[in-house]
Amino acid sequence: DYVTAGVIDQGNGSYNFKENVTINSEVGALVQPNYTTYNRFVAPIYTAVGKDITINMNNNTLNINHIAGNEYNASKLVGLAAGQGSSLEINNAGNINVTFANEKGNIHTGALAYGGGKLIIHNGGENQDQKIFSFNGLDKAHGKRGLYAETQKSDSGEESKIVIDGLVNIVAKDTSAYGGATVYESYAVQADSAQIDIGGG
Repeated sequence: DYVTAGVIDQGNGSYNFKENVTINSEVGALVQPNYTTYNRFVAPIYTAVGKDITINMNNNTLNINHIAGNEYNASKLVGLAAGQGSSLEINNAGNINVTFANEKGNIHTGALAYGGGKLIIHNGGENQDQKIFSFNGLDKAHGKRGLYAETQKSDSGEESKIVIDGLVNIVAKDTSAYGGATVYESYAVQADSAQIDIGGG
């Protein structure tokens, strides 16, 4: 486990990964924060209620794969999330890839900050092409969002924020249904009374 392997420091709750990491997530325990329009969602990397998490990737790759989510009652699927005044900070990031295997579990989202949460990814500096945040929303899924921040119900009054120092590669296509009569819009970047900063473009 992470403690035995020396990945997690129990003293401060930080994680230190010394090799590439792949997380294959199946829809399971639901987050029901009532602090976001998402209502319920599944996020493999998640923090809330004032709990701050720091992850040192040591320039290694982080893959987050949602391999389930084809049930009609599936939760919304999110890669990384920070909410309710908490912060999630990733230092020395390598490539970060968020992918989806099935179309259900709308709305596919790469990174989410809500309720005054802050999500910060340090992937700037040299060799930025080797440490890109990538989100590939499945074409058939409805209402995809690469990066989404909203500040509803922030207990502290602070705005939600996503900061990415370096490059992003986001694929989030609109989806049509009923012979084109209905279009489900998708967004590469969307903020609602919140802040999103992308340093590398």
